[in-house]
Formats: sequence, structure tokens, C-alpha cells
Amino acid sequence: MEFTDVKELLSWLFVEDKSVELFAFTAWMVWNQRNKIRASQNAVPLHLLCYDLQRDGRGYEDAWRGHTKQALLKRKVTADPICERCRSAVEESVHAVWSCSELGEVWDVGDEWCFRSEMEFTDVKELLSWLFVEDKSVELFAFTAWMVWNQRNKIRASQNAVPLHLVAEQAKQKLNQFKADWRNPRVRALEVLDVSNNQLIGQIPQCLLNSSNSLVLSMRNNHFQGNLPEPFINGCSLRTLDLNHNQIEGKIP
Repeated sequence: MEFTDVKELLSWLFVEDKSVELFAFTAWMVWNQRNKIRASQNAVPLHLLCYDLQRDGRGYEDAWRGHTKQALLKRKVTADPICERCRSAVEESVHAVWSCSELGEVWDVGDEWCFRSEMEFTDVKELLSWLFVEDKSVELFAFTAWMVWNQRNKIRASQNAVPLHLVAEQAKQKLNQFKADWRNPRVRALEVLDVSNNQLIGQIPQCLLNSSNSLVLSMRNNHFQGNLPEPFINGCSLRTLDLNHNQIEGKIP
């Protein structure tokens, strides 16, 4: 399957009755892992993401952070299913990320979620389905809901967490960054190019000669010809250059 954007992908998941909740959490973890690598921070290896996402909470601390209190009650991890934010309702999935009265400073900012106080949903999937039907921003909801969930877990683990009143704005920023990178993915600079032994003919492509990258370039055993241009000689940034067995003329500094 190929999709043009995240909304099209999410729509297909709904039609095919796939786990949209699991996709949203998995996609966020992939995104978060990618950002940590870019920032040279420790990140969960990709091959461990599914395990980290679906683990059943061996040990009290992991289970406590990774499940709603309603789920913990069923697992007999806790005897108290009441939400710790509002202390007035059972903490199930919709309540934890959406309907809790203490989340007003997240969802009641602006007009995007003005229906929040008027609509009730039995689970996250019903909420997401309604968002699709009403053509709301499912992507923004997914980013915001995950940040609410992540903030809740960090507080339980006594870690630094984004204050609730900043979650809405940061979710928008992260979504905009995601969309920008989705349309214009950043490609790593070329570091090694080996086109040797390919019977290539003509002159060496100017784009390679003018590259500002520290490049290892091997073009041996071809039929390149001509002179090395002066700009290349003066501004060369190559680490290694192999032009053996071609018909290249000129001096190499």
C-alpha cells in the first residue's frame, strides 16, 4: 500500500478495522526515536520498538506508567482506578487523554476542539472515528493526545514533563515539523561514490567536481576523458580521488 499523507493512511486503517491507536503510538515512537538520533541522544533501537510498545508491564513500575488505572485495576496492580489529575472519575483511555476536566488547558485552547464539552465517547477509536467523519484534524489530535499521555507517564515516573498549558502549542509545532519533513525528507550528504569498472564515457560530471562535501570518489577503469577544470583544482574538498585507467588530462594537486 502507498499513501500520499498521514490522513489517508489513517483513513485506510479505519476502513480496514486496523488498530489506529497502536499505529498512532508506534508512529510517534518512530518519530521520537529519529529525533533523538539526530540530537545524538540515546534512543530505543528500531528492532526493539514493538517490544517496548507492547510489553505487558513486567514489574510494577513499568505497568503503572504504561497503562490506564482502569487497566491496572483489572490486572490487580492497583485497587484505585480513579484519575490522579481530577480525582473524580475512573481513568480509562478516553478520560486519560481527552475528557478529564483537568485537561481543559490543553483541549480548550482555540476552536479546534470546541465540541469537547458537548460530545461523549466510549473509547479512543470511537473518538477518532468521529473526528474523521467531521473532518477534524486527526493528525493534530494524535500528536496532542500522545503528548498528554507522555506527560502523564513522566509525572508518574517523577521525571521532568512539559506543563499542560504548553502541550497544545508544542503539539502543533511538532506536527508542523513532521509535515515539513514528510514533504521534504532530509537526505544525508553523499560520503562515498564508487563507479569504477562500469565502462562509463564522457567527462566527469561537474556536480561531483564542485561538491562541497568531503567525498571519497572512485572512478577508475572507465572511459572518462577531458581536462580537470580549474575550479575543481582550486576548490577540491575530496578526501580520496581515484581516476586511474581513464583518459583524463591535467594536473592533480
